[in-house]
Amino acid sequence: MTDVDLLASTAALVDIASPSLEETAFADHVEQRLRSVPWLTVERVGDNVVARTELGRDQRLLLVGHLDTVPANGNETARIEGDTLWGLGSADMKSGLAVFLELAETVAEPAVDVTYVFYVAEEIAAEHSGLLALYRERPDLLVGDAGVLAAPIQNVSPSMGSELVVIVFAIVVIGGLGSVSGAAITGLMLGVIEGLTKVFYSEASTIIVFLIMAVV
Repeated sequence: MTDVDLLASTAALVDIASPSLEETAFADHVEQRLRSVPWLTVERVGDNVVARTELGRDQRLLLVGHLDTVPANGNETARIEGDTLWGLGSADMKSGLAVFLELAETVAEPAVDVTYVFYVAEEIAAEHSGLLALYRERPDLLVGDAGVLAAPIQNVSPSMGSELVVIVFAIVVIGGLGSVSGAAITGLMLGVIEGLTKVFYSEASTIIVFLIMAVV
């Protein structure tokens, strides 16, 4: 990466309004920047923008981020004070998008092929999700060996990770203490079940693990 001021880059993105279902102008900006990069192929599906390297690497990494923000509340204009940026979407998640764009524009030959996914409507009901729309309409664009969703979903706190402890305990109980294969299978099973529950019945996603543990 070049010596770039990511704080200023993020501020510039913050100043492009993109509340949920109104991301077109921001998608236009992202698409224009990505199409100017010679080593990327760019696809646009609605207001979802996907850029890919095609280097023939054995593995592919997905870098995924959402374009939308919650509605403005007097914070729609970026403001930098010292080394702190204030403004709608500065943390969630235009700072992550600034990093993705910088990587896309400067790293011509990554060690693995990379797919950059910029999707809409993350902040609202799942039925509007641009990521789900891509999965339905162009699943080929989401094929990869690993992925990173660069959104801050939890603040740093002393209790950070406590939820994982509970899940790990459930995996040990269900899979059987001392059974590595049982724990591996249970972990995979619970991950799939919890993910599906979040999509189709999100209200139960926080208790589904405990229900399964109780049944077992």
